[in-house]
Amino acid sequence: MFDPMILRRLVVVPLLVLSGIGAPLGAEAPVLDPIEGIVATDLEDKSTAYECAGVTRSDAPIALSPMLIQTESGTHRPYIGLYLREVNDGEMGPLVLSIDGEETRLAIPTDFMKMEISGGRPSVTTTIDTKRDLMKAIAAARVVDVAYKARDIDLKATLTPADRERFQRIVDLQGRGSLPPAVLMGGEKAERPPLLTGKPEQGVSAPVLIRNTRVVPHYPAGALAGRRDGRVVLAILVLKDGTVGRMRPLSVAPAGIGFTKSALDAVRRWRYKPALRDGQPVDSDFTVVVDFRG
Repeated sequence: MFDPMILRRLVVVPLLVLSGIGAPLGAEAPVLDPIEGIVATDLEDKSTAYECAGVTRSDAPIALSPMLIQTESGTHRPYIGLYLREVNDGEMGPLVLSIDGEETRLAIPTDFMKMEISGGRPSVTTTIDTKRDLMKAIAAARVVDVAYKARDIDLKATLTPADRERFQRIVDLQGRGSLPPAVLMGGEKAERPPLLTGKPEQGVSAPVLIRNTRVVPHYPAGALAGRRDGRVVLAILVLKDGTVGRMRPLSVAPAGIGFTKSALDAVRRWRYKPALRDGQPVDSDFTVVVDFRG
């Protein structure tokens, strides 16, 4: 469900049953039990991410997916992967969990959040650093309701028994101690793209906007009614074909009115003469400033 810019969606692959790995000559070969139903991916920082296999995104407006990261030192860090439908803004409210009636609020990080529009439907995906106790509470609960509310967005979902069972499997996985690397589980290396900074690499020319492709951002109704000006600064990745790839809000003022969404919706449709390195087009990090004047 998740892209590598976030701790991205891991590749679902068949698990391998391996035995006799590293056994000294003449000794009885130890058996490495497969971790049934778990897939793993080695990340570029030498950690390994573990998720439940066979998970597909439902039509629910909110989806949660548990995962476990084993660092190079062997430390375990649980995460919750988050998908929000109909959301495409940089000013994020909290995620609210009701676990058997007890409310927990989780801040939604935006550093590696992916914002996209697919089939005309906006969505965001990200990961939330969490605690094992919360994962255990979700797994053991009878009912877990999830809600996200921000301005005119009001999303609600209820975790299914299968969802809660996946949380239990990740909790159990964390209790196993040291886990095998992805290469021993049929996994592969996944790379997380660098954080967008808005600064082109040295030796790379800046992209140039093709003026007749500049879509004017829609002025948010709330700001227009109050005659409020605004400014959004975006870090964007201009691809070598001139289209806009990933985007990340760097700043917005004022927040909470809808300027970010309007800026993102417009800029993703802009087209550029791509950046050049040694005369050849390349992907390039770039900064865009979108001003709103009433």
